[in-house]
Amino acid sequence: MNETSQTSVLALEGMDCSDCAPKLEAQVKKIEGVTSAQVNFVASTLTVTHRGTVEAIKAVVQRQGYLRHAENRHFLTQRPTLTTIGSALFLLLALTLPQLAQPLLTISIIVGGFYPARAGILNLLSSRSFDINFLM
Repeated sequence: MNETSQTSVLALEGMDCSDCAPKLEAQVKKIEGVTSAQVNFVASTLTVTHRGTVEAIKAVVQRQGYLRHAENRHFLTQRPTLTTIGSALFLLLALTLPQLAQPLLTISIIVGGFYPARAGILNLLSSRSFDINFLM
């Protein structure tokens, strides 16, 4: 069965540096049926020319931690923003309650560092290399 090629554009989020773009492109190009993949870092999009459905491509992008969900949400309702706000609140509490500073600062670090740590671990698992993406 000879399927015609189609082009899909996927919205990305969580790409912190332009070094991530070629790595994501390489992962997507490994998928059977994909003839080209191009990440636009500035626009946070992935343009893919492929045969068949886009589901396998979405799965790879999701596994890398970059796929934006279909709904367009205000940035204040997105989880990374909420965790940053939560981290800041715990930090402010630690500054105003010196007797609880240690546990509140610990919670602030854990809450605020979740998404950067998750991105670093996903990068390490996918590329198996220690680079700037792991450190970020």
